[in-house]
Amino acid sequence: MESRILFATVAVLLVVAAGAATVVLQTGGTQKSVSTGPGSTTKTTAVSTTSTNEGGPVSSIFATAPGLTLKPLGSTGQVTLSKDGLNLGLYVNSEVVKAGSSVEVMIYENNPNGKVRVPAANNWPVPGLSLGPCGTLNAPMGVGILAGYYTGNNISSVTSGQLLALYQPGTYNCPDILSGVTGYSFAAGSETAGILQDNGTSPTVTEAMNANVTASGYWTSAFSFFQPGYYTVVGGDEWGTLLISHILVVQPILLAQQSQQSPLRFILSLNATRMVSGHYISIRALINNTLPLILSVNGSSDLPWSHLGGPCLAYAGIAILRGHYTQTNFTAGTPLQLYPFGLIIPCLETQSDHYVFQPLSDQALLGNGAIFTMGDGFGGTGYYAPGQTCDPTVAFCGNEKVTPFEPGTCTVVAGDEWGQLALGYFQVTAPPG
Repeated sequence: MESRILFATVAVLLVVAAGAATVVLQTGGTQKSVSTGPGSTTKTTAVSTTSTNEGGPVSSIFATAPGLTLKPLGSTGQVTLSKDGLNLGLYVNSEVVKAGSSVEVMIYENNPNGKVRVPAANNWPVPGLSLGPCGTLNAPMGVGILAGYYTGNNISSVTSGQLLALYQPGTYNCPDILSGVTGYSFAAGSETAGILQDNGTSPTVTEAMNANVTASGYWTSAFSFFQPGYYTVVGGDEWGTLLISHILVVQPILLAQQSQQSPLRFILSLNATRMVSGHYISIRALINNTLPLILSVNGSSDLPWSHLGGPCLAYAGIAILRGHYTQTNFTAGTPLQLYPFGLIIPCLETQSDHYVFQPLSDQALLGNGAIFTMGDGFGGTGYYAPGQTCDPTVAFCGNEKVTPFEPGTCTVVAGDEWGQLALGYFQVTAPPG
């Protein structure tokens, strides 16, 4: 069985396409060739001298302050079990926020079961949580934002003074805040609760137990926008339930359209430039962050060729053509079928509306909270007949006939969703004898 793989082991770098440009790997570029030993014939690096920033993520790139490394941000929404079957929920509008933009937080207390009466506790997991300048009002839950990256292991050390002041100091006309609250009577399957005072059995008032908190910065002696870096959003209720989310604040990188390249570099590499028909070839295409900074890049849908796809939707793709093609005519070629149609594999969610790259790395955090190596790969000895489907008699593909790559030149075309393109080549020779 041939393998359509995300990341193949690569021994020899064949082609490097630098920057966010559409890179022409043909005459006119600078080239170097060096001996690479018995496994391959040459090592070639070529970059066109006529490349532009067209198709690159020029206006959608953001970076953090220096010195930060990539940390898990988790999901934008969380729900956990609280007192007497209640659910506490916390949602943020995004894990990655542009400096100057708002962080939007929603918190709620929900009763998914039958009607329940829950006694007040005043057992807050973090002191100083609020829903606005007037505190938590009559609600049993609140929100806070901390500068830095906190987890369940160290959140207990936080004091109320460490929570950022999200509201301008001053005098506010607050709505009626009840005193002597002794419990909450939640309706069945609802976020609505009656508020009980002085151990009474009839609610004084009934309110929806949800709230939204929005902030773009914090107050000291003056207002400051959230600066690039990590922030921790804390949600909790008075029964000690705690939820933690993390956000990464980033700032734009201003790139001149004609004079600067994107910090993303697209690299296509093969384990050999020459192979015997029937032997194995390994191909890898990676997207690299060239800056020593965490980099957030908005997702795109600008694959340079519709045939650059595999069994799973992804941010990069590879195609192989029989014959020698260049950047100017590769679209006239017919891609070889590298995997049988109907291939069923556990595809992970690899496309995202934004990607957060580790400094100087091809590792990136996706919007689903998972960290992936950003690229695509192929490994195999040949291709399938046009229209070949999976063998229905086996649980997974494996018995389909593979045609070895025939003697001659093969062109590898690779691209990513930001329009970056790279071409490479390998020569197939006939078996001895």
